[in-house]
Amino acid sequence: MNTFGSSGATTCALLLPLLAACGDADGRGATAMVRDSAGITIVENTSPDAAPVYAVSRPVFAVGEIAGAEEYELHDVTGIVRLSDGSVAVVTGGSEIRWFDEAGVFRRRVGREGDGPGEFRRIRYMRALPGDSLLVFDSNNRRVTVLAPDGGVVRTDAIGLHDDRPVTVAGALRDGTLLTRTVMETPRASTPLYRMRMGFAVIRDGATRPVGTYLGQEAALHVEGSGGGIGSAFISVLPFARSAHATAGPDHFFIGSSDTWQIDVWDAEGRLVRIIRVAIPIAPVTDEVRQTYIAGELERRRQAAEERGQPFQEPAARQQLNEQPHAPALPAFGALLATADGGFWARDFTLPGAEPVQERWTIFDPDGRVAAVIHLPAAFTPLHVDGTSVLGVFRDSLDVPYVHAYAVGESVPAQE
Repeated sequence: MNTFGSSGATTCALLLPLLAACGDADGRGATAMVRDSAGITIVENTSPDAAPVYAVSRPVFAVGEIAGAEEYELHDVTGIVRLSDGSVAVVTGGSEIRWFDEAGVFRRRVGREGDGPGEFRRIRYMRALPGDSLLVFDSNNRRVTVLAPDGGVVRTDAIGLHDDRPVTVAGALRDGTLLTRTVMETPRASTPLYRMRMGFAVIRDGATRPVGTYLGQEAALHVEGSGGGIGSAFISVLPFARSAHATAGPDHFFIGSSDTWQIDVWDAEGRLVRIIRVAIPIAPVTDEVRQTYIAGELERRRQAAEERGQPFQEPAARQQLNEQPHAPALPAFGALLATADGGFWARDFTLPGAEPVQERWTIFDPDGRVAAVIHLPAAFTPLHVDGTSVLGVFRDSLDVPYVHAYAVGESVPAQE
């Protein structure tokens, strides 16, 4: 059963024209074993370390200014998509979308803060639909809006609650089918090791179909009582927390919990069609790993205190970090990002630190095979991958955001 309809070798050639070839029968590159189980394709990537490794060069597209024309000043960028004519749409400030042509020249904008049609409070997600319409999800207004290519409102659809719990849009297919995510249970008492359970569902043609429940973030729940009930509650995410991740390609959703290296692939009807695994063992959180994390977190807090002009109480901070509960194992992966050709990228988990570091992503073809590994610049967060480039947010030393694009097909060998 091949629901994607293309071979791994062909896809690799299309996605990465100037990179080394995918693994083949004589043992070069990464290899995978494929089998069928009750109509579900199982892909076992058995030698991911043999994949070619590359890093991108200078950006081929850049938008953003520290001080200049207002339309080029960006902040809080939460969505980027490239359209069919090469132009780029950018969500900035939570409530506005700006269009830039393929050379980075500003063209138009729509949206403002508010609750009416064409107004937004907090845009969390955006994707392009056929004809260069845009689908955007506003989490604060709990609705999906479809915009015409000129920015006009085509329609809005409310996203209701699930048993009084908020529903989040985790992704959308190119035909507008939605993937939603909901926290399924919340304890009512404090617990140092609280594990969320995330329920995912597909919304298509007005019908909702549950697709699965996945383990969410590992956290500590702090609850204080008041008058026999809950007075206040807050959740703190544990260091090295594992979580559920999801992303949407043109025709399939990819979902997985980072407790193990497994990604489930669901179609638009809410059917599990493929399971992708990678032969990478789960690493426990050792004392050495904890101390590396604590050293980086102390430095981050010290820098933050200096920027605010406040004294840094290192002994108290160190004690708090040493006593803080943590996840027992490192995440198998840190994030997922679908590609325009039907594959996806998976980010390696990286220990947080005071300074941004280069990120390592594994590239999977539409058949679920490891095609390559790519290193992205420090302080760059990818948000959109098409056939030849990756677009995302780059932050400079002053934390000013820019939209950068790097040519994937023109990558150069990474220094390992």
